[in-house]
Amino acid sequence: MRNPAAPFGARGRARASTISLLVGSALLLGCSTDSGAGAAQGPSFDSVEGLYDAVDEVLQCPVFENNGVQIALPDNGFLDGLTCGEGMVMAWSEDADTIEEAREMMTESSESRPAVQGPGWFVVDAEDAVPADSGDGPEPFQPNSRDLNALAEELGAEYTEY
Repeated sequence: MRNPAAPFGARGRARASTISLLVGSALLLGCSTDSGAGAAQGPSFDSVEGLYDAVDEVLQCPVFENNGVQIALPDNGFLDGLTCGEGMVMAWSEDADTIEEAREMMTESSESRPAVQGPGWFVVDAEDAVPADSGDGPEPFQPNSRDLNALAEELGAEYTEY
């Protein structure tokens, strides 16, 4: 199990913070629509950290500090989530309504986004919401794999697109 909060240099922390803010801002732009999620299948987790551990085993998330992200909800609240590299966002909630609202916020995009979902959680590849690297600073953090089909198979969960 990797530590999702292992220290990196100040530039790495600043970039990770910027990425989290940018992804969170992009998610704020989503509009509420019917995601057709229905009753999700797959494992249950006790926390977003438990979800992170399961995702990390399959995708091999990069270790970096400050991989937290906030997903805007329609009621102006936020759901705390984590990232598995740049643009790979995951969220978990005990409240089924909250996770459904967060899923719905992810459905409006110029392009469909691959996702895996289960009861009370989802993982979405929102890489298209992250601005291109300017070439200044360190390389962006990436998981070893972005194969969400493989993640869905490994977890026995549903692969979909938002």
